[in-house]
Amino acid sequence: MLELKGIEAIVFDLGGVIIDLDFQRSFDQFSTLSGKSPEMIRQGVFESGLLHRYEKGLYTDAQFLAEIERVFELRCEPSSIEQAFLALLLNIPPARIALIRNLSKKYRLFVLSNTSAIHYKEVNAILKRDTGHRHLNDLFEKVFLSFELGLLKPHEEIYAAVLEQAQLKAEHTLFLDDNADNLKGAAALGIRTALVSKEQSILTLFNHDA
Repeated sequence: MLELKGIEAIVFDLGGVIIDLDFQRSFDQFSTLSGKSPEMIRQGVFESGLLHRYEKGLYTDAQFLAEIERVFELRCEPSSIEQAFLALLLNIPPARIALIRNLSKKYRLFVLSNTSAIHYKEVNAILKRDTGHRHLNDLFEKVFLSFELGLLKPHEEIYAAVLEQAQLKAEHTLFLDDNADNLKGAAALGIRTALVSKEQSILTLFNHDA
């Protein structure tokens, strides 16, 4: 269970923390569309820098989908490419949202996510489907998104931007992420951190019943 003494604000990552992800689903769907192996898909989209450039706001949605079409020599509608890209997004357990609502009574709550416009729109659709809440903005004081900020975790600049824009003190802020490298970037600025995993979800960290 987390030590929350002195904490005034909690910043949540989105994927793997609030919403469950399965990247293999996207790899497999792109593989079916392209005839290339899932491993080639992973390298071409998720390790080549293509996704990071999109999540940094350097492509419009249409440009990103067209770039995927070009890289993998696809012959299909952009909607099919988009659906394959969205396939990695799974569900948002209502118990996590109940926890967040309880925490909001005592702490200032924020989201900080490396994400894209296409994914973020779908996350809100899943939120409504799974919990009845229409938008993450209804649950958090502010949602910080990489494609809007033009910055990416784990670079220190993105955490500094959050601290400045939300008027937070690093030593009184807790950041939760499922990527240890992202925690290091936050910790370098004095932000307190905790790692989220499948074995240690936010429900476990905060000792909240599922």
